[in-house]
Amino acid sequence: MMDDRVRGPAAFGDAFARRGGRVVLASRAMQQRLNAASVAVPTELIPLPIEFDRYTPSFTNSESDDRWRQVLGDRPLPDGVRILGPRPRTELVAIQQHVALTLYPSRFPEMFCLAVAESTAAGAPVITSPLDALAERVENGRTGFLIEGDIDQAATQHAFAQAAIELLTHPARRSAMASAGRAAARELSPERVAGAWEALIG
Repeated sequence: MMDDRVRGPAAFGDAFARRGGRVVLASRAMQQRLNAASVAVPTELIPLPIEFDRYTPSFTNSESDDRWRQVLGDRPLPDGVRILGPRPRTELVAIQQHVALTLYPSRFPEMFCLAVAESTAAGAPVITSPLDALAERVENGRTGFLIEGDIDQAATQHAFAQAAIELLTHPARRSAMASAGRAAARELSPERVAGAWEALIG
């Protein structure tokens, strides 16, 4: 199962469940989608892998400019804010390891969320919405913060800002969350995920 749609797993179950076939899920949120749709199919939970070893403790373009204008209109960037835009993978990994935290407000039905998993591997506590698998990637108060509410509402935006201020002004707490996040992300290493697949198909 690759996303929040259940038609594929249902069809797979009809064809292969009686012969021992199993649907592999990347998150508990996927299982909840199957349950809500009354799709009874054998499943196995195997998360997506994170290249954990690339995250060791240690640019603007027209597309991102257009996105900024969609969000804030013609207002200029605030002082100290830069838009980096899309970056090559190796450069992105380096950037992720130099940020203090990751803000990830969402309204999308995330079924795993590599971006948040990679942020925790990089040691950046994540402040995000508690939607679907995002609540699996972040342990509230331990590896980051889960902020309830509609991100389009001022109160929710204020809560995100307050959580960011809390971490930016309390480096010891931010450091503790970073360490806890890296420890959790280690469970998603390619070696562990590959081992789970080998155990399933071996």
